[in-house]
Amino acid sequence: MGESKEYYYSLVASILNSLSLNISVSIESHFPGNRNIGGKYCLKTDTITMYLEEIKDQCRSVLGSEERLVDYFKVILAHELGHSEDRDLEDLAIRKYKAKSNYEKHQLALGIEENAWNYAKQVLPELLPLIQVIQNHSMKIYVNRHTG
Repeated sequence: MGESKEYYYSLVASILNSLSLNISVSIESHFPGNRNIGGKYCLKTDTITMYLEEIKDQCRSVLGSEERLVDYFKVILAHELGHSEDRDLEDLAIRKYKAKSNYEKHQLALGIEENAWNYAKQVLPELLPLIQVIQNHSMKIYVNRHTG
């Protein structure tokens, strides 16, 4: 799928408008690190950055092709919007930072992610089966990580 950044900016604008949200969303080609991150919400600046090449990689990895790339992008955006709209996020992030045990940090991180996925499910109910597939894949890191 060869949609341009302009196409995705238009899609973002449409979604933000439909949800009556006013948040800055930028679209970059690659995540500036060694991780396969499709989107990132920054609490400090209240901004979202979407990473197109990582989203394409994830889509191919999780779904086997880029056939549903636009829907995949929508799901990742909705998840990041879930972070931005989470009124408990700042408190959870502070508690995670101050947590003494790895188990407590893990549980707080899990809660932060579950809140964002729940928001995505609320705003994109028509994509619920796809959201569940992506969430299950995304949450493996929390399920497989040492929790004790």
